[in-house]
Amino acid sequence: MTVNTAVQNDTGRGRYSNDSQSGWFQSHFAVVFGATIASSSAILMAMLLAPSLWASGTSGGLIGETVIGSPEAARSYADMAIEEAVSIWDEPRSNWEVVQNTPKSQDKVGLFVEARRITEGPLASSGVMLTRAEGILRLGGRRTADEVFDFLSSPEGHAVIDPDSDPDEYSETLLTVPGWPKGRKRKGTKPGSLEVAGSSMQGKEFVSLNAVNPTRRMFVSKSVLHNDKPGSSRYFEDGDASHNEVFAKQGNRGINTFAVEIDDIVEDNGKEAIKVRMIKYADLMPPHRSFMNWSNCKFFFPGVFKRLRESMK
Repeated sequence: MTVNTAVQNDTGRGRYSNDSQSGWFQSHFAVVFGATIASSSAILMAMLLAPSLWASGTSGGLIGETVIGSPEAARSYADMAIEEAVSIWDEPRSNWEVVQNTPKSQDKVGLFVEARRITEGPLASSGVMLTRAEGILRLGGRRTADEVFDFLSSPEGHAVIDPDSDPDEYSETLLTVPGWPKGRKRKGTKPGSLEVAGSSMQGKEFVSLNAVNPTRRMFVSKSVLHNDKPGSSRYFEDGDASHNEVFAKQGNRGINTFAVEIDDIVEDNGKEAIKVRMIKYADLMPPHRSFMNWSNCKFFFPGVFKRLRESMK
């Protein structure tokens, strides 16, 4: 064998060896990459399917959208929304599933979150669950329940509840109803308020009736319809043909129910604290309902209570 032939053979073997190494790397990279994609897909699928197992066996309804065409209709709906919130808080825990329970030893707030399915009414087809929460604010007596309520029902408090909202859009008032609520006012409390307002969040528009009752320390916000801002969610049902014509612009409207109640309490250790109860239902029409259930059940309330406690320090 000549020198040139030997060199050529060595070069060939080196090129063959390099090609083999390259092929080995590519094949193993493909295997690892494919396994990673498969694993990620499995995790995503598990996350999407998980909420379908939550709160099975629970049931109940939730009032959907209605047309608010007059101050009288607004007052009637506000009274009904307040009573609906009270009835939801009063529902037995046997009809709810605990989805989050943070002991006060782990969190200075202490948070208890439950969920149930909506099986009655126009929102039953949404597949989004209704949630309620109870938390205890331990502020060392530095704040009263009235002070916490006044803050939460203010524009600054709304930013604590919903940091993604646009404050300028939220001030788009469509209807203001004076003299609500009727009845005796608790001494030292601010006047109540009732309005229908437009807002937007994450590309979805909302029209909500916002009822603030300082005497009961309750604030309720529910999606409604109003002639000055045509549109509705895809769940709107009404037998009135004229309403359906006015609100035919359907699909882009998000839908929301939110309620909060504040009370002064004395804990077993004799220390003063503030109990906060909330209700939440929201549907922004994401690609899959599981995204809303994860958000409502797992992420919404911890964020609200954390921001509230920090604001009340």
